[in-house]
Amino acid sequence: MPISVQVTTGLLTIDGEREVLPLVADALLRVHGLTGNKFMTPNVVGHLVVSPEAHSYVGGQQQSLAVIEVKVPSVTFPNAEVKQAFVSEATDIIDRLKQGQHPRERTYVNGKPIQESALCSNQITCFLRRNASRRWIFIRNVVWDV
Repeated sequence: MPISVQVTTGLLTIDGEREVLPLVADALLRVHGLTGNKFMTPNVVGHLVVSPEAHSYVGGQQQSLAVIEVKVPSVTFPNAEVKQAFVSEATDIIDRLKQGQHPRERTYVNGKPIQESALCSNQITCFLRRNASRRWIFIRNVVWDV
């Protein structure tokens, strides 16, 4: 499941820039009860983009900005509780790793749904899909019965 963390230069500490992706990935797995899952863990991937504040806008004004976006199938957040747990954890991670005066209200977390077929055709990563009482994992057009 691809994760993108976009922040303005200087928003995170140097250590924070190294730690943010592993922490957000852990949070995504944790809210789904998949911590330590040998299959899912290596399939949570991501990248950090650091942009100058002159390229970051909030309300039309150049300001510090943090955007965490996960590209996942719609079934990833099955209810509001799971989604809110992830949003809260991701926002807390930015708060812990920031340096200076970046307010929580300028940290945005978005679960961006993507077409299930896009995952397979673009060979991006894996996802879970529930079908009645069975759970299937699809990876690049290969089906694994779990």
